[in-house]
Amino acid sequence: MKLHRILALAALAGVCWLVSPLSSSADDPEKPNPLEVKKAELRNEYLADLNAAYQMAAFAGENKAPEGYIAAASMLRKIDSRLKGKFGEFSEQPTDDAGKPITAKAQANTELSAQAKRWFSEATTIADPKQVSAIKTLVTAAQARTYTDDVKERGAVGGPKRVTRSLEGHKTHVYHYTFQGGVPAGVAMQAPGGKIRIEILNEGGANLFSIVGSSAHYNWAPAGGKNRKFTIRVHNNADHPTHYILMTN
Repeated sequence: MKLHRILALAALAGVCWLVSPLSSSADDPEKPNPLEVKKAELRNEYLADLNAAYQMAAFAGENKAPEGYIAAASMLRKIDSRLKGKFGEFSEQPTDDAGKPITAKAQANTELSAQAKRWFSEATTIADPKQVSAIKTLVTAAQARTYTDDVKERGAVGGPKRVTRSLEGHKTHVYHYTFQGGVPAGVAMQAPGGKIRIEILNEGGANLFSIVGSSAHYNWAPAGGKNRKFTIRVHNNADHPTHYILMTN
């Protein structure tokens, strides 16, 4: 395994964490509960790590890099050890662009441990025949690794909220989501196997974030003083349906 490929993966993860800078409001009239701020920050870290894992897996698939799948799967295992499957419930129902409720039910969320197993298996599948034995050794070592650092502290915080939905071609799902003023807010999206547009708009309709891709993560600090409602739009510009995972902190 060449060192520069591993360093490239680490650099990729660094990009994932830096693409969505945290901003703040200097004129917040009220200070939020410090404990709630800390919890929100930790859940935002989960979003960043999950986004990094999916980008590593996408890199692995596009470049036939089995070490990418191993790194991505290991990240999921570490997150799963902290959360123990405790994701928040995403109860908000989307509408279409005209405001008509989406009646289709959400899909079952894939457990992180199950997704990690798939990526470990994929690492072996795509490996060069001459490297299969070495890749299997790396997979075995990664699967045997345990994660105990700060699990108790972070596990008590609870995980992000998430929902998995199918989106028809040229259709849009619109969510109106309320975030607490003064508390770090975060939204992440993954669309394995496809590319979709995600946009985040504030109460006045101004666009805070917009990107087309298979993954995205944005975090910011809504102005304090009251809860504020933001609009999250997810649009599939392809001719065929795809599914996406939407998460908030």
